[in-house]
Amino acid sequence: MEKFYNYMLLNKSTEKPFVELIKDDAENEIGFKVSGVATTYNQPNENGGIFKDGDFDKFIREYFKKNKLNMVCPIEHDYRFDNRGIFSVVDSNTESLNVVVEFYKDCCSKYDFIKGQVIRGILQGFSTYGWYTSDKKAILSNISLVSQPSDTGAKLSKEPFFSNSTEFIGFGEDEPEPQEKKLFLI
Repeated sequence: MEKFYNYMLLNKSTEKPFVELIKDDAENEIGFKVSGVATTYNQPNENGGIFKDGDFDKFIREYFKKNKLNMVCPIEHDYRFDNRGIFSVVDSNTESLNVVVEFYKDCCSKYDFIKGQVIRGILQGFSTYGWYTSDKKAILSNISLVSQPSDTGAKLSKEPFFSNSTEFIGFGEDEPEPQEKKLFLI
């Protein structure tokens, strides 16, 4: 507990995460999106868990990508039907799993509350919930927007990392040749 308390004292931040509003053709706000690190690889989190580079790649490729399913983002690991976002980008590299999540007014009954919590630094990072099966396969249950991420590197980005379409990057199979791109670091 002392380690956690010291972390909170030393890392109190007044920096705001980058929040981009999503607008319709009439310039009305219909949603917002944020980006960040979902989990850092090869480092234990505050719960003692550790995910290795590539652990979730096969599961994401065979479950989400192959079946053309969207990844959904709950708040604080709460899957109530009325307050979830959708991931538009999931990017795996050798250091971390990075994401962009979008929240829409017509899908979140507490849209303004959630947006306010993000802007004010209350919801400040991501929590990746997964486990290993007995045959050492990694299962990714969910990535949630949370107030206290157990992986202290899993924070919201201060800079944009957005795309206009759903992308799964770094999961092999049918991937285009790598092109130079801007990576975001938090």
